[in-house]
Amino acid sequence: MAPAEAAGNRWVAMESSRLELNLVRLLCRCETMAAEKRDPDEWRLEKYVEALENMLQALKAQASKPASEVINEYSRKVDFLKGMLQAEKLTSSSEKALANQFLAPGRMPTTARERVPATKTVHLQSRARYTSEMRRELLGMTLSHSLKMADQNLEKLKTESERLEQHTQKAVNWLLWAMLIIVCFIFISMIIFIRIMPKLK
Repeated sequence: MAPAEAAGNRWVAMESSRLELNLVRLLCRCETMAAEKRDPDEWRLEKYVEALENMLQALKAQASKPASEVINEYSRKVDFLKGMLQAEKLTSSSEKALANQFLAPGRMPTTARERVPATKTVHLQSRARYTSEMRRELLGMTLSHSLKMADQNLEKLKTESERLEQHTQKAVNWLLWAMLIIVCFIFISMIIFIRIMPKLK
């Protein structure tokens, strides 16, 4: 092998390792950003993931690329981050939780300092967050449904109490008239009885 060719191969290997190093750094940064609570309008993570995809494609295209297991692990982590971003764009928390279940986090830590892969931690955090959001939505829906039912029951109760009051007033009116007629009848009967019957001596 000629010295110029050897130097060229060394430069390609250096360039490949530099690209892989940059990919790992950006991947670590993306995993850190994904683990943090972000503003919904945050755009940087999405752009970083796009850059990760481009770097991964460039790494796959190089002649001196890492082992296929390593590239597959990088692809899995990038796909996970992409899927997580797509899941965050969904409207309801149940859709987000369902989409999150189908995401596959990385199997190996990105750096040597990690004990558990950061994507697995992010996956668990997002699952917990979406579950919490679903509970809040469900609680809110339950409360609003309960309040609506309580309002409907209150209206029905008011209507029924008014009807009951009218019925009781009618019943009291009829009872009052019946008692008045009975008292008058007894009074007239007593007067007639007193007039008809002579005084006993």
